[in-house]
Amino acid sequence: MRKHFIHGWAARGLGLALAAGAALAPMQQAQAAAYATGGTGKYRNEILWLTWGGGVNGTDGVALANGAQTTATLQVANGQQIQVTCTLSNLNGALSSYRSGDYSGDGLEDMYNIDGTGGANNLVAGLATAMTSTASFDIDCSATRNGASYPIPGLVIADAESLESTLDGNGVPSEYIRGTAAGNWNILEMFAGNGNPYTATKTTNGGSQTMEFGPGGQGGGTSPVALSYLTFTTPTATPSMSFAMRGGGITAMSIGLLVPRADYGDAPSSYGTAAHLFYDWVHGNDSGVSASGTDINDASFRPGGLSPLTTDHLGTVGPDGEPGTSSSDNAYGIAGANEENGWPTSPAINAGSGNTVLTRSIACSGTGTVAGWIDFDGNGSFDSDERATGTCSGANGTASLSWTVPNDIQAGTTWVRLRYAQNASEVASPSGTATSGEVEDAQITIAQASANLVVTKTNTPAAGANDQANDTVVKGSSQTYTIVVTNNGPQPANGAIVRDPASSGLTCTSASCTGTTNGAACPTQASGSALLRALQSSGGAAIPTLPNTGTVTLTVTCTVN
Repeated sequence: MRKHFIHGWAARGLGLALAAGAALAPMQQAQAAAYATGGTGKYRNEILWLTWGGGVNGTDGVALANGAQTTATLQVANGQQIQVTCTLSNLNGALSSYRSGDYSGDGLEDMYNIDGTGGANNLVAGLATAMTSTASFDIDCSATRNGASYPIPGLVIADAESLESTLDGNGVPSEYIRGTAAGNWNILEMFAGNGNPYTATKTTNGGSQTMEFGPGGQGGGTSPVALSYLTFTTPTATPSMSFAMRGGGITAMSIGLLVPRADYGDAPSSYGTAAHLFYDWVHGNDSGVSASGTDINDASFRPGGLSPLTTDHLGTVGPDGEPGTSSSDNAYGIAGANEENGWPTSPAINAGSGNTVLTRSIACSGTGTVAGWIDFDGNGSFDSDERATGTCSGANGTASLSWTVPNDIQAGTTWVRLRYAQNASEVASPSGTATSGEVEDAQITIAQASANLVVTKTNTPAAGANDQANDTVVKGSSQTYTIVVTNNGPQPANGAIVRDPASSGLTCTSASCTGTTNGAACPTQASGSALLRALQSSGGAAIPTLPNTGTVTLTVTCTVN
């Protein structure tokens, strides 16, 4: 969603912007969030900025105290609402809401704004200190998905205004921004501005790491601006960060979000809705920020940035974010065939493969679980006996899935669903929501069984299948006829039906299955009157398993009338 913000108060100083790896919930003093609609920032479509000061779009210049909150609620998928609430605590100093661009040297609104830069900017997303003061405070966030805890992977901080370039008498930057949390900081993006040096420092203390900006590059035109991404040591639904800001003028801080997207299955609604939430970017490592300070506005410095997702997905290309389910005839959804390519196009599945094992190698990337369903019987649903699972072998890997094909397999058009997730329990069902990975649906055709069956019948089996020239029968005598069913392939003919209606002049009294070869199986009615009745009925006797080169031998005993 994109909302417009109310502009307000003008001042000068320095600023800080913060962004979180998810979306946020309703609070006091901030009622909305907004993506920037303008500016040169690379991640206008990724960072969702939060507002402070009350009202739908935020209000400039409102005093803030401990307990002030900012929030946003996002519908990231059908029925999937993510909320993140961030609360101000342990405040030492004064803070007010602030709009970047109130000071002519501000740089953040050149990167991220609504309606323009300077006084035209309507993105009111700042927390500002009083003039010539220092403030320290904590930001405590809580993230949920449909009311349940939802871990977020990290945060972004940014200099939201203009840092002075000087040091005080003790060698401390006259203006600085410090952010401390349990995780690892990397510079995400840099706005060169006037090209002046801009110092960043990174230090580690136990499990926490601190990123400090300052001294900056204020002086002569628009000041440089830096954004830094914090990866939490462990993704958490309740992150807490500590901040300190010092300004010769005003300090400011903004909060934003890196929002997950959703991938949906594309099969008809009778198969149920499968959705996967995912972050479609991966943050990179910068070229290095030292504990003694690094000029990150130097041409030799390389920010880490965000790059497309390269792991935890099906096929060779990551998932496409979608607003909702989108059933299509070819099940390629929004992004097309190039994105949904986890299911192999060959070999074909044949209707005669019942009671055999079908194995397919599924392309994937990651170490999570791949689950697959094939609607073998074409009933419009994925049944429990139509599921197979495997583990992805790693980057650009595969997962081996093996199905025991049910005997009720039907020829015709049907559907396959593949799901990948880091948490195996989230893909135990063909429908539902997973918090990682991807779903792909494919429309496939189960071909008619292709098998060359040969049936012979003789009462002189020792002489072969052909009738003999001197073969005669005598009234009242008993004759035994041998029937041999052979599958010359290439496909199995499981479930093949054999019929042997009674001939005039014969009264048949019994039948039996006397032998099989190469994995074939006798009919269920293996012998006696039950087998005879089946052979002589219109329904025939079914051979449950008849693989390529398999044979089944039946004998029928009759009396000549």
